[in-house]
Amino acid sequence: MRGLLLSRRAVQPAWEVVDHTVVAPVPADFGEADVVILFIAPRDVSKTYTFDAPFLFQPALDPEPSSSSNGILPRIKRLSGSWRRQRPPLTDPAAGRWVISLSGFKRNRTARSRSGSTSSSYSTSTIGPESYLTMYESSSYSSFGHRTLSRSTGTRGALILARDQLLHSLVLESSGGNVLLYEGWAVTRLRRGCERRLQVQYYGRPALVVGMGLGNNDPILPRTTPPFLDILEDTAL
Repeated sequence: MRGLLLSRRAVQPAWEVVDHTVVAPVPADFGEADVVILFIAPRDVSKTYTFDAPFLFQPALDPEPSSSSNGILPRIKRLSGSWRRQRPPLTDPAAGRWVISLSGFKRNRTARSRSGSTSSSYSTSTIGPESYLTMYESSSYSSFGHRTLSRSTGTRGALILARDQLLHSLVLESSGGNVLLYEGWAVTRLRRGCERRLQVQYYGRPALVVGMGLGNNDPILPRTTPPFLDILEDTAL
């Protein structure tokens, strides 16, 4: 019985909601374009995207009595565990940019190698040009590749990316639509210890629109940004 209790994994604390912003669905703005709505989907589409930020872990210096005779210079403990074995963070040649990895449903982690080292999609570096975020969908869709976002468009850039993925997802393509007749979103900022997470839910009603500047072969989306984007505080995770 004692061995069974010791083998159980420790229960992680729940995620704490830091901020939650919701925009109810609003009609699409086609501007001055003369468009014709050919088809409206019978139901809404909704997808949730999760952005995990790098660890903001900075180990505190733990001085110990020096072995030298003068006892002035402290000795600092070396990092132990996975913090010392992690792979260096990915870098982007363009300074001042986020590198966002779009992965599948699971986090981009690999199994332990024979040497016992671990490679993870997290980084021990602080927020900066060499930091990156890992995004995965809450559904079973596969990878979308890599993208970069400017550091000045952190949270808003994640919302724009979620909208773009929804517009080009298989759900929207199977419905035969090329725009969202009306659309809304919800952004939730979460934290758990040193971990930071951003959940973006985007929803709307697909429709097929044709007219000036629009077509099935080369559709031009009438709205390039989500509605009421300015109310979202654009900060890093």
